[in-house]
Amino acid sequence: MHKLTMTLQLVTPLLMFGVFNGAHRDIHVAQPEIRAASLRGGLRYWLRAVYGAAYGANVEGLHEAESCIFGSTSRGSAVTVRVAHKLAGIIPKQLVVLPEKVDSNNGKVPHKFAGFAITEGNEAQSFELILIAHPLRRDVFTPAFYSAVLLAFTLGGFGKRARRGGGALQIVGIEGDEVPEMLNPLNVRDGVELADALKTRVFPHIDSALAWIPSTPYTAHVVPAYPIFASDHCRVFVGKTGHSDYLSALKQIWGITGAYHRVQAVDGHGKLQFRENRNRQQEPVLDRWAWGYVRGSERRASALHMRVYRCTDGKYYPIVTIFRGGRRDENWRRVQEVVNLFETHADFTRAYGNTVAWT
Repeated sequence: MHKLTMTLQLVTPLLMFGVFNGAHRDIHVAQPEIRAASLRGGLRYWLRAVYGAAYGANVEGLHEAESCIFGSTSRGSAVTVRVAHKLAGIIPKQLVVLPEKVDSNNGKVPHKFAGFAITEGNEAQSFELILIAHPLRRDVFTPAFYSAVLLAFTLGGFGKRARRGGGALQIVGIEGDEVPEMLNPLNVRDGVELADALKTRVFPHIDSALAWIPSTPYTAHVVPAYPIFASDHCRVFVGKTGHSDYLSALKQIWGITGAYHRVQAVDGHGKLQFRENRNRQQEPVLDRWAWGYVRGSERRASALHMRVYRCTDGKYYPIVTIFRGGRRDENWRRVQEVVNLFETHADFTRAYGNTVAWT
Protein backbone atom coordinates (compact mmCIF):
# COMPACT_ATOMS: atom_id res chain seq x y z
CA MET A 1 0.00 0.00 0.00
CA HIS A 2 1.30 3.44 -0.97
CA LYS A 3 0.26 6.03 1.61
CA LEU A 4 0.92 9.72 2.19
CA THR A 5 -0.01 11.53 5.40
CA MET A 6 0.21 15.31 5.21
CA THR A 7 -0.13 17.74 8.09
CA LEU A 8 -1.97 20.77 6.74
CA GLN A 9 -1.99 24.11 8.52
CA LEU A 10 -4.93 26.48 8.26
CA VAL A 11 -3.73 29.83 6.94
CA THR A 12 -7.18 31.34 6.36
CA PRO A 13 -10.62 30.17 7.57
CA LEU A 14 -11.74 26.86 6.07
CA LEU A 15 -15.40 27.49 5.29
CA MET A 16 -16.53 23.88 5.03
CA PHE A 17 -19.64 22.21 6.39
CA GLY A 18 -22.25 19.54 5.79
CA VAL A 19 -25.93 20.08 5.05
CA PHE A 20 -26.41 22.87 7.60
CA ASN A 21 -24.14 25.92 7.55
CA GLY A 22 -25.99 28.38 9.76
CA ALA A 23 -26.39 30.83 6.90
CA HIS A 24 -29.33 33.10 6.16
CA ARG A 25 -32.69 31.31 6.52
CA ASP A 26 -31.00 28.12 7.79
CA ILE A 27 -33.08 27.18 10.85
CA HIS A 28 -30.66 24.43 11.91
CA VAL A 29 -27.53 24.74 14.01
CA ALA A 30 -24.39 25.08 11.90
CA GLN A 31 -22.42 21.86 11.52
CA PRO A 32 -18.82 22.56 10.45
CA GLU A 33 -17.19 19.57 8.81
CA ILE A 34 -13.86 18.96 7.06
CA ARG A 35 -15.12 16.87 4.17
CA ALA A 36 -12.80 14.43 2.43
CA ALA A 37 -14.97 14.67 -0.70
CA SER A 38 -14.41 18.43 -0.91
CA LEU A 39 -10.65 18.03 -0.54
CA ARG A 40 -10.70 15.33 -3.23
CA GLY A 41 -12.55 17.72 -5.56
CA GLY A 42 -9.91 20.40 -5.06
CA LEU A 43 -7.11 17.95 -5.77
CA ARG A 44 -8.87 16.82 -8.94
CA TYR A 45 -9.15 20.41 -10.15
CA TRP A 46 -5.40 20.93 -9.85
CA LEU A 47 -4.63 17.52 -11.36
CA ARG A 48 -6.65 18.56 -14.40
CA ALA A 49 -4.72 21.83 -14.58
CA VAL A 50 -1.41 19.92 -14.49
CA TYR A 51 -2.43 17.25 -17.00
CA GLY A 52 -4.00 19.88 -19.23
CA ALA A 53 -0.60 21.42 -19.94
CA ALA A 54 0.31 18.16 -21.71
CA TYR A 55 -3.01 16.97 -23.15
CA GLY A 56 -4.07 20.37 -24.47
CA ALA A 57 -7.12 20.08 -26.72
CA ASN A 58 -7.22 16.29 -26.29
CA VAL A 59 -10.08 16.44 -23.77
CA GLU A 60 -10.82 12.71 -24.10
CA GLY A 61 -7.24 11.84 -23.18
CA LEU A 62 -7.36 14.25 -20.25
CA HIS A 63 -10.61 12.76 -18.93
CA GLU A 64 -9.18 9.24 -19.14
CA ALA A 65 -5.99 10.29 -17.33
CA GLU A 66 -7.72 12.02 -14.42
CA SER A 67 -10.41 9.31 -14.16
CA CYS A 68 -7.66 6.72 -13.90
CA ILE A 69 -6.73 8.33 -10.57
CA PHE A 70 -9.87 9.90 -9.10
CA GLY A 71 -12.49 7.78 -10.83
CA SER A 72 -15.58 8.63 -12.87
CA THR A 73 -19.18 7.51 -13.25
CA SER A 74 -17.91 4.26 -14.79
CA ARG A 75 -14.99 3.46 -12.49
CA GLY A 76 -13.97 3.81 -8.87
CA SER A 77 -11.22 6.04 -7.55
CA ALA A 78 -7.74 4.60 -7.18
CA VAL A 79 -7.09 7.02 -4.31
CA THR A 80 -8.76 6.94 -0.89
CA VAL A 81 -8.91 10.34 0.82
CA ARG A 82 -9.26 10.47 4.61
CA VAL A 83 -9.20 13.28 7.16
CA ALA A 84 -8.14 13.09 10.81
CA HIS A 85 -8.54 16.08 13.14
CA LYS A 86 -9.68 17.33 16.54
CA LEU A 87 -10.50 20.87 15.51
CA ALA A 88 -13.54 22.60 16.93
CA GLY A 89 -15.92 24.20 14.46
CA ILE A 90 -16.61 27.92 14.53
CA ILE A 91 -20.05 29.53 14.42
CA PRO A 92 -20.67 31.66 11.32
CA LYS A 93 -20.35 35.14 12.86
CA GLN A 94 -16.69 34.55 13.73
CA LEU A 95 -15.45 33.78 10.21
CA VAL A 96 -14.79 36.61 7.79
CA VAL A 97 -13.57 36.46 4.19
CA LEU A 98 -13.49 38.84 1.24
CA PRO A 99 -15.11 40.35 -0.69
CA GLU A 100 -18.08 41.73 1.22
CA LYS A 101 -21.56 40.97 -0.02
CA VAL A 102 -24.06 43.75 -0.76
CA ASP A 103 -26.99 43.85 1.66
CA SER A 104 -29.91 46.09 0.69
CA ASN A 105 -30.41 47.23 4.30
CA ASN A 106 -26.91 47.42 5.72
CA GLY A 107 -24.70 48.10 2.71
CA LYS A 108 -21.60 45.91 2.46
CA VAL A 109 -21.29 43.14 5.03
CA PRO A 110 -18.83 40.22 5.34
CA HIS A 111 -19.69 36.75 4.12
CA LYS A 112 -20.23 34.47 7.11
CA PHE A 113 -20.12 30.68 7.09
CA ALA A 114 -19.56 27.84 9.52
CA GLY A 115 -16.13 26.27 9.37
CA PHE A 116 -12.70 26.18 10.96
CA ALA A 117 -10.18 28.94 11.60
CA ILE A 118 -6.91 29.93 13.14
CA THR A 119 -7.28 31.26 16.68
CA GLU A 120 -7.40 34.93 17.58
CA GLY A 121 -3.72 34.89 18.53
CA ASN A 122 -2.79 33.40 15.12
CA GLU A 123 -1.76 30.11 16.74
CA ALA A 124 -1.48 27.38 14.12
CA GLN A 125 -4.41 25.04 13.61
CA SER A 126 -3.71 21.89 11.64
CA PHE A 127 -5.16 18.54 10.65
CA GLU A 128 -4.05 15.43 8.80
CA LEU A 129 -4.96 14.49 5.24
CA ILE A 130 -4.26 10.87 4.33
CA LEU A 131 -4.00 9.73 0.70
CA ILE A 132 -3.94 5.97 0.12
CA ALA A 133 -3.37 4.42 -3.30
CA HIS A 134 -5.17 1.21 -4.28
CA PRO A 135 -2.91 -1.76 -3.40
CA LEU A 136 -2.94 -2.96 -7.03
CA ARG A 137 -2.19 0.49 -8.45
CA ARG A 138 1.40 1.45 -7.74
CA ASP A 139 1.25 3.86 -10.69
CA VAL A 140 -1.09 6.36 -9.01
CA PHE A 141 1.38 8.54 -7.11
CA THR A 142 3.21 9.85 -10.16
CA PRO A 143 5.19 13.11 -10.47
CA ALA A 144 2.10 14.65 -12.10
CA PHE A 145 -0.03 13.65 -9.09
CA TYR A 146 2.51 15.12 -6.68
CA SER A 147 2.54 18.28 -8.78
CA ALA A 148 -1.23 18.64 -8.39
CA VAL A 149 -0.97 18.17 -4.62
CA LEU A 150 1.76 20.78 -4.44
CA LEU A 151 -0.22 23.35 -6.44
CA ALA A 152 -3.39 22.72 -4.42
CA PHE A 153 -1.66 23.56 -1.16
CA THR A 154 0.47 26.40 -2.52
CA LEU A 155 -1.77 28.26 -4.96
CA GLY A 156 -5.28 26.98 -4.27
CA GLY A 157 -7.96 27.00 -1.58
CA PHE A 158 -10.77 24.74 -0.40
CA GLY A 159 -14.38 25.13 0.67
CA LYS A 160 -16.53 28.23 0.28
CA ARG A 161 -14.82 31.34 -1.14
CA ALA A 162 -11.86 29.16 -2.10
CA ARG A 163 -10.89 31.47 -4.99
CA ARG A 164 -11.22 34.55 -2.79
CA GLY A 165 -8.81 33.49 -0.07
CA GLY A 166 -10.91 31.04 1.93
CA GLY A 167 -9.53 27.63 2.87
CA ALA A 168 -5.85 28.36 2.25
CA LEU A 169 -3.92 25.33 3.56
CA GLN A 170 -0.23 24.61 3.40
CA ILE A 171 1.89 21.54 4.02
CA VAL A 172 3.89 21.74 7.25
CA GLY A 173 4.71 18.04 7.62
CA ILE A 174 4.56 14.86 5.57
CA GLU A 175 5.08 11.14 6.12
CA GLY A 176 4.78 8.19 3.78
CA ASP A 177 6.28 5.17 2.10
CA GLU A 178 8.23 7.19 -0.44
CA VAL A 179 7.92 10.89 0.33
CA PRO A 180 8.90 12.96 -2.73
CA GLU A 181 11.28 15.84 -2.19
CA MET A 182 8.92 18.27 -3.90
CA LEU A 183 6.24 17.86 -1.20
CA ASN A 184 8.47 18.75 1.73
CA PRO A 185 7.56 22.07 3.40
CA LEU A 186 9.17 25.04 1.65
CA ASN A 187 10.30 26.71 4.90
CA VAL A 188 10.84 30.10 3.27
CA ARG A 189 11.43 33.23 5.34
CA ASP A 190 9.40 35.82 3.42
CA GLY A 191 7.65 36.67 0.17
CA VAL A 192 10.89 37.23 -1.75
CA GLU A 193 12.17 33.78 -0.77
CA LEU A 194 8.74 32.29 -1.51
CA ALA A 195 8.73 33.68 -5.05
CA ASP A 196 12.29 32.45 -5.61
CA ALA A 197 11.43 28.97 -4.28
CA LEU A 198 8.43 28.74 -6.60
CA LYS A 199 10.51 29.83 -9.60
CA THR A 200 13.55 27.64 -8.98
CA ARG A 201 12.32 24.64 -6.96
CA VAL A 202 8.59 24.11 -7.36
CA PHE A 203 7.50 25.00 -10.88
CA PRO A 204 10.48 23.34 -12.66
CA HIS A 205 9.46 20.07 -10.96
CA ILE A 206 6.01 20.39 -12.48
CA ASP A 207 7.29 21.10 -15.97
CA SER A 208 9.58 18.04 -15.86
CA ALA A 209 6.79 15.85 -14.42
CA LEU A 210 4.88 16.09 -17.70
CA ALA A 211 7.76 15.15 -19.99
CA TRP A 212 6.61 11.52 -20.30
CA ILE A 213 3.06 12.40 -21.44
CA PRO A 214 2.41 12.63 -25.22
CA SER A 215 2.14 16.37 -25.75
CA THR A 216 -0.57 18.17 -27.73
CA PRO A 217 -0.48 21.59 -26.04
CA TYR A 218 -2.44 24.67 -26.91
CA THR A 219 -0.67 27.44 -28.78
CA ALA A 220 -0.20 30.75 -27.03
CA HIS A 221 -3.00 32.51 -28.93
CA VAL A 222 -5.69 29.82 -28.56
CA VAL A 223 -7.84 29.96 -25.43
CA PRO A 224 -7.91 26.55 -23.68
CA ALA A 225 -11.25 24.94 -22.91
CA TYR A 226 -10.35 24.70 -19.22
CA PRO A 227 -7.73 26.22 -16.85
CA ILE A 228 -4.30 24.68 -17.42
CA PHE A 229 -0.99 25.20 -15.68
CA ALA A 230 1.16 26.26 -18.62
CA SER A 231 3.32 29.33 -19.07
CA ASP A 232 1.22 30.61 -21.98
CA HIS A 233 -2.03 30.39 -20.05
CA CYS A 234 -1.25 30.97 -16.39
CA ARG A 235 0.26 33.80 -14.36
CA VAL A 236 1.36 33.60 -10.72
CA PHE A 237 2.26 36.72 -8.72
CA VAL A 238 3.65 36.76 -5.18
CA GLY A 239 3.51 39.70 -2.78
CA LYS A 240 6.81 40.84 -1.30
CA THR A 241 5.42 42.64 1.78
CA GLY A 242 4.35 40.62 4.80
CA HIS A 243 1.16 41.28 6.77
CA SER A 244 0.38 40.58 10.39
CA ASP A 245 -2.95 38.92 9.56
CA TYR A 246 -4.51 37.14 6.58
CA LEU A 247 -7.23 39.73 5.96
CA SER A 248 -4.68 42.49 5.44
CA ALA A 249 -2.90 40.33 2.85
CA LEU A 250 -6.17 39.61 1.04
CA LYS A 251 -7.15 43.27 1.11
CA GLN A 252 -3.91 44.11 -0.68
CA ILE A 253 -5.04 41.92 -3.59
CA TRP A 254 -8.59 43.21 -3.49
CA GLY A 255 -7.34 46.78 -3.56
CA ILE A 256 -5.85 46.04 -6.99
CA THR A 257 -8.58 43.88 -8.54
CA GLY A 258 -11.76 45.04 -6.79
CA ALA A 259 -12.91 47.52 -9.42
CA TYR A 260 -12.77 44.83 -12.12
CA HIS A 261 -15.17 42.36 -10.51
CA ARG A 262 -18.39 44.31 -10.94
CA VAL A 263 -18.03 46.06 -14.30
CA GLN A 264 -21.36 47.20 -15.71
CA ALA A 265 -22.22 46.06 -19.24
CA VAL A 266 -22.81 48.47 -22.11
CA ASP A 267 -24.57 48.00 -25.44
CA GLY A 268 -23.12 48.61 -28.89
CA HIS A 269 -23.62 52.35 -28.49
CA GLY A 270 -21.79 52.54 -25.17
CA LYS A 271 -25.00 52.90 -23.15
CA LEU A 272 -25.20 51.24 -19.71
CA GLN A 273 -27.56 48.26 -19.61
CA PHE A 274 -30.22 47.58 -16.95
CA ARG A 275 -32.70 44.79 -16.32
CA GLU A 276 -35.71 44.19 -14.08
CA ASN A 277 -35.04 42.00 -11.05
CA ARG A 278 -37.49 39.78 -9.16
CA ASN A 279 -38.74 42.81 -7.21
CA ARG A 280 -39.49 44.57 -10.49
CA GLN A 281 -36.75 47.06 -9.86
CA GLN A 282 -34.16 48.11 -12.43
CA GLU A 283 -30.65 46.88 -11.67
CA PRO A 284 -27.43 47.14 -13.70
CA VAL A 285 -26.40 44.24 -15.90
CA LEU A 286 -22.89 43.11 -15.04
CA ASP A 287 -20.47 42.43 -17.85
CA ARG A 288 -20.04 38.68 -18.27
CA TRP A 289 -16.37 37.97 -18.39
CA ALA A 290 -13.59 35.90 -16.89
CA TRP A 291 -13.91 36.86 -13.20
CA GLY A 292 -16.93 34.62 -12.85
CA TYR A 293 -20.71 35.10 -12.85
CA VAL A 294 -24.06 33.43 -12.38
CA ARG A 295 -26.80 34.50 -14.73
CA GLY A 296 -29.86 32.41 -15.42
CA SER A 297 -28.72 28.90 -16.28
CA GLU A 298 -25.16 30.07 -17.02
CA ARG A 299 -22.45 29.78 -14.41
CA ARG A 300 -18.77 30.55 -14.72
CA ALA A 301 -16.08 30.20 -12.07
CA SER A 302 -13.55 32.96 -11.67
CA ALA A 303 -10.24 32.75 -13.51
CA LEU A 304 -8.51 34.39 -10.55
CA HIS A 305 -7.37 32.58 -7.39
CA MET A 306 -6.51 34.70 -4.35
CA ARG A 307 -4.73 33.07 -1.44
CA VAL A 308 -2.33 33.74 1.38
CA TYR A 309 0.86 31.89 2.33
CA ARG A 310 2.41 32.04 5.80
CA CYS A 311 6.22 32.16 5.85
CA THR A 312 8.60 31.34 8.68
CA ASP A 313 8.75 35.01 9.73
CA GLY A 314 5.15 34.53 10.91
CA LYS A 315 3.74 36.98 8.36
CA TYR A 316 1.18 36.47 5.61
CA TYR A 317 2.01 36.99 1.93
CA PRO A 318 -0.55 37.17 -0.89
CA ILE A 319 -0.39 34.93 -3.96
CA VAL A 320 -2.46 35.58 -7.09
CA THR A 321 -2.95 32.93 -9.78
CA ILE A 322 -4.76 33.88 -13.00
CA PHE A 323 -5.78 31.29 -15.61
CA ARG A 324 -6.72 31.87 -19.20
CA GLY A 325 -9.21 29.17 -20.01
CA GLY A 326 -12.90 28.59 -20.73
CA ARG A 327 -15.14 30.69 -22.96
CA ARG A 328 -13.51 32.13 -26.04
CA ASP A 329 -15.78 35.17 -26.12
CA GLU A 330 -14.69 36.52 -22.73
CA ASN A 331 -13.08 39.95 -22.54
CA TRP A 332 -9.49 38.73 -22.23
CA ARG A 333 -8.14 42.20 -22.90
CA ARG A 334 -9.64 43.28 -19.59
CA VAL A 335 -8.07 40.29 -17.86
CA GLN A 336 -4.77 41.36 -19.38
CA GLU A 337 -5.26 44.78 -17.80
CA VAL A 338 -5.37 43.12 -14.39
CA VAL A 339 -2.33 40.99 -15.24
CA ASN A 340 -0.51 44.20 -16.17
CA LEU A 341 -1.42 45.77 -12.83
CA PHE A 342 0.33 42.98 -10.97
CA GLU A 343 3.18 42.92 -13.49
CA THR A 344 3.98 46.57 -12.86
CA HIS A 345 3.12 46.71 -9.16
CA ALA A 346 6.23 47.37 -7.06
CA ASP A 347 5.06 45.01 -4.31
CA PHE A 348 4.43 41.95 -6.51
CA THR A 349 6.75 39.75 -8.52
CA ARG A 350 5.84 37.27 -11.25
CA ALA A 351 6.74 33.73 -10.23
CA TYR A 352 5.24 31.89 -13.22
CA GLY A 353 4.04 32.54 -16.75
CA ASN A 354 5.43 34.33 -19.76
CA THR A 355 4.50 37.78 -21.05
CA VAL A 356 2.42 36.81 -24.11
CA ALA A 357 -0.58 39.16 -24.14
CA TRP A 358 -4.07 37.69 -23.64
CA THR A 359 -6.26 39.21 -26.31
